[in-house]
Amino acid sequence: MTTFKPSRADGRSDKQVVYDLVEAAAPDTVFSFEQLIDALSEGLTGEVTRSRVYQAVAVANRSLLRRRKRSLRVARGHGYRVARSNEAVELARLRTDRAQVQTKRAHDHVQHTRLDELTPGELTILRGTQIALSNLYQAFRHLDRKINDTEQAIRAHIETTDHRFQQLAQRVEQLETTTTVKP
Repeated sequence: MTTFKPSRADGRSDKQVVYDLVEAAAPDTVFSFEQLIDALSEGLTGEVTRSRVYQAVAVANRSLLRRRKRSLRVARGHGYRVARSNEAVELARLRTDRAQVQTKRAHDHVQHTRLDELTPGELTILRGTQIALSNLYQAFRHLDRKINDTEQAIRAHIETTDHRFQQLAQRVEQLETTTTVKP
């Protein structure tokens, strides 16, 4: 068994380099690919590719989220941007949508397998996997409907509250204009 040898003199991993670069950044701060490549290249002899940047950001993002309650999101054509807290639901939805698509693809893959090429044991495993993936996909769809219903209820509540607030503000305005205060 070989021991791990750090490729940088300071011993930091790509994950740690990205984390150190972005941890104190304010929301909406953009880190260009060039900045990330420069930071990752420091102390290395080889070339840092965009693929390495993607991988380093993905790994650093988990630590950033857990430790600093921040995350990086893609800033198309630029690099990555520190996400605002009010983007958390949108980011979560994007991830669940991707998970749902991947689950559907996995289900399709086992659904359209040539059964005649499987041993009885492999067929049993395939059937179990089909059931599990089907249940998981249905759970995703159910939760997606529940989330949509909840979001609609929240929007309706906000609209009702806004309408009531506007009515109250109008009433206060009417009272203020019709009432004279005697000194």
